[in-house]
Formats: sequence, structure tokens, C-alpha cells
Amino acid sequence: EEEGGGRVVGAGGVGAVGAGVGVRGMGKAGLELAGQEEAGAGMKAALAQTCQRSEESREQMQKLAEKMQAGNGVASEGWLNAAKRLVQFGASVEDIQAPLNAVKNLAGIMGGDVESASHMVSRALAGNFHMFSRLGIKIDEHATQAEKLNQLWETLAQRGGGQLEARNAPLIGQWKQMPRGFTDLLKALATGAADPGL
Repeated sequence: EEEGGGRVVGAGGVGAVGAGVGVRGMGKAGLELAGQEEAGAGMKAALAQTCQRSEESREQMQKLAEKMQAGNGVASEGWLNAAKRLVQFGASVEDIQAPLNAVKNLAGIMGGDVESASHMVSRALAGNFHMFSRLGIKIDEHATQAEKLNQLWETLAQRGGGQLEARNAPLIGQWKQMPRGFTDLLKALATGAADPGL
């Protein structure tokens, strides 16, 4: 299921059992892998542009994206793309957790739209807070940039904390409770697809 630029893990092709579903699932798995590779390449380029390029930084961002996925069901490439945008607008690898949490909380307010939330938080990093007034979020115009960001992080945590997790919890639970037989069926179909002689 595609939801506002943040794909929900395990939501597609789960409801029905059959060969068609298995083959479609394998195609989707290929697309997901391609999406992860594209997001990883984008992150690598963003780190290089901001003089933060190192294998350690890239691995740190990948682990953070996987951690974010585990907590709320939005695929890791969605979080990598959000983190990439934040880095492009001035976040460092060392301090990216706070703005990334802000993206998560804002996405909860915006119905799960991680991509739009990352655009808005990126603009805030660059000093543009006007878009938040549409959501009724007021930031003290006379505060310093650091103070404005802290006000925004706190407000988003109060209004949106836990909403993205709650929104995706039923889907994550359904995927985890999937009968083992269905997983075995998908593996068998994958093996059959790889060996046309079967």
C-alpha cells in the first residue's frame, strides 16, 4: 500500500493466497530492493555534497532508517529519502535524530505523508517556518533559529507523537501474524520462478 510517499511494509498482496499473488509479490520485492538501492545512492550523494561522506556515516544512516521502519512500518527507503533531504538542508549525521523525529511526528499529523513532512521540516532547517502556520503551529519570530527549531520539535512531539505508529500498527501486526504456510508458499513460488523447469 502506497501512502503519501512512505510505503507501508508488508501491506501489499497479503490478503489473497495463490500463484498470482506470489508472482506479483516477487515483482514487488524486486521493486522494493530497487527503491532501497536508489535511496541508498541518494543518501550517499547527499553526504558527499555536505562533506560528510564516509562508509561509517552511510552505515549509520542505513541503521537509523531501519530502526525508524521497525517502529512505525514506513519502509526504510522512505526514511532514507527523508534523511537525505534533511542532510541536504543542513542536518548533520550526528544530530539528525531530532529533525527525523520531527518528520515522523509531522507525518502522523498529516495522515502518514512522510515525504511532505520531510519537505516541511527541511524548510524549517533552512529558516522557513511559514508552512507550519497552516497547521496552527506558531513559532516565535523573534527567537533564534535554534530556539525556533526546538519550539517546532516540541510542538510536533506534543501533537503528533505516536500517531504514525498507531496508524500503521494494525498493518504491522497483520504482517507479523501471517501464517508460516503463506511464507513457505511465497518461497516455493520464488524457487519455481527461478527454475522454469519446475
